[in-house]
Amino acid sequence: MDVAKKTNGDWIIMELGDGQVAGLPDNADKEEFYHNLKQNTLQSSRVKGNLTP
Repeated sequence: MDVAKKTNGDWIIMELGDGQVAGLPDNADKEEFYHNLKQNTLQSSRVKGNLTP
């Protein structure tokens, strides 16, 4: 899955790959990626009023 942050701050799914290309590259820092994805998802949801802090 490829995700991107739009200029207005929203996150969107850009592309879904098949099982042969799924996942992060071998040299990616997976812990950092998923931590940042979680933090940005929570931040975006709070800004939109979907979650309480």
